[in-house]
Amino acid sequence: MKYISTRGKAPALNFEDVLLTGLAPDGGLYVPEKLPTYSAEQIAAWSKLSYAELAFEIVKPFVDDCIPQEDLRAIVNDSYSDFRHGAIAPLVQIDQNEWVLELFQGPTLAFKDFALQMLGRLLDYVLERKNQKVVVMGATSGDTGSAAIQGCKRCKNLDIFILHPYQRVSEVQRRQMTTVAGDNIHNIALKGHFDHCQAMVKASFADQSFLPEGRQLVAVNSINWARIMAQIVYYFYAGLALGAPGRKVSFSVPTGNFGDIYAGYLAKQMGLPIDQLVIATNCNDILHRFVSNNRFEKQELQHTLSPSMDIVISSNFERMLFDG
Repeated sequence: MKYISTRGKAPALNFEDVLLTGLAPDGGLYVPEKLPTYSAEQIAAWSKLSYAELAFEIVKPFVDDCIPQEDLRAIVNDSYSDFRHGAIAPLVQIDQNEWVLELFQGPTLAFKDFALQMLGRLLDYVLERKNQKVVVMGATSGDTGSAAIQGCKRCKNLDIFILHPYQRVSEVQRRQMTTVAGDNIHNIALKGHFDHCQAMVKASFADQSFLPEGRQLVAVNSINWARIMAQIVYYFYAGLALGAPGRKVSFSVPTGNFGDIYAGYLAKQMGLPIDQLVIATNCNDILHRFVSNNRFEKQELQHTLSPSMDIVISSNFERMLFDG
């Protein structure tokens, strides 16, 4: 499988190269040249699989032949070995036709664990095989930072730098990010908000001349395709548990940077019978304003009780616009 940039001015890459690239050199985001699609019969055949088994089936075509299947299966199994619940992503019924998908069963209690535990292990595998060292750089509004550090802390072939807005993340998230011991783990607090951190990360990817020779930047934000890929899995897992493909399902998704709900959109494009995808937001509502009134414009950031959603510009929305 090949991956192309949303801006059309970067070379097509395979999965391994996309994993180690993050942002495309033309400033765009990488997307698959063609999505795998599945019939209702194929999806139904997955109904008895465990979460890790289903993840392997979903991830396999995106990785293609870059990683041998047995090695990929081991990576996927290991990625979910530290989750507290046997179901990995259990569903809890709250009303006659309403369920909550618990995505807080990972080691840092954040839904980002589902993708970043896998991303860390994929990086470890590829870098060890290539005998290569990289610098991981990411911006966080709270939960990405701690999940990225937890996923990457075992990797001996990388240094990780996480930028977060000073005094704009929860105290639990701050401690999760700043109390993991390791010579390769670095936290930087910036005065400002998430979009300032994100802008600095994007500028660094655009000009990497400050790095030592032989090093390159790797993204752990959802600009890295592997993040989106891993999140597609729990939409299929929840859908199957609720009767898909014989029954349509809908999802209401809290979203800031548009990565999580975009993964749901891709699941629908791949064949999962999703009826509706509802964007749940706070007052930093650029996505709601665009969908409701066709207005995609910056407004001043409002600090709220949900800091992980305090984002002015949703980066992954570019992938959606490209597909449209």
